[in-house]
Amino acid sequence: MPFRWISPSWIHWLKRKRNIEPTTSGKWFLALTVIFGVAAVLSGNTILYLLESLLMGFMVLSGILSERMLWNLRVHWAEHPVHAQGPLQDRIRLTNQSWIPALAIEIGEWTNQGFETRAYAPWVAPRKTILVPCLPSPYTARGLNEWSGRILATRFPFGFARKIRWISREGSRWV
Repeated sequence: MPFRWISPSWIHWLKRKRNIEPTTSGKWFLALTVIFGVAAVLSGNTILYLLESLLMGFMVLSGILSERMLWNLRVHWAEHPVHAQGPLQDRIRLTNQSWIPALAIEIGEWTNQGFETRAYAPWVAPRKTILVPCLPSPYTARGLNEWSGRILATRFPFGFARKIRWISREGSRWV
C-alpha cells in the first residue's frame, strides 16, 4: 500500500463538500496580492516581498480560521408548517463543539437563485448549544419549494470569501 501514512481522517477531510464564493473585497484583495507579487519579482525590492508574504499570510489565516469554525458546528433543523407570507417557525439548534467561539454564522438553503439565508447566529460560545431565531419567511407563494441543500456559511474573519459547508442534501417543503 503506497500511501499508508495517510490516515482515514485525512481522507474524510479531503472528501468534504465545501464551496467558496469570493466577495467583491476578496477579489480586490486577490488582485492586489497578485500585483504586489509581480512588482516584488520585477523590482527585487525586499519590502515588497515582505508585504506580499503578509498579504498571503492573511489569506491563509482567513481560510484556516473559517474552516476550523465551520467544521466544528452541528446543526439540528426541526421543520414546522409554514404558510405563504407567514412567519417561519422552524427550530434551528446550533452546537459549537470547539473550544473557540463561532462568529457570523449564516444558516440557509441553496436554491436555484443561490444561497438564501434562513437564520443568522452572530456568536456561538465554545462548547454551547443555542436556538437560532429564523429570519422572516421567504415563501411568498403557495406550492412546493425545493432546495439543493442546506448549508452553513461564514465570511469570518476578514470577509474575503463566503465559505460554505453543506449539511444536508436536496429537499422540499409544501407551503
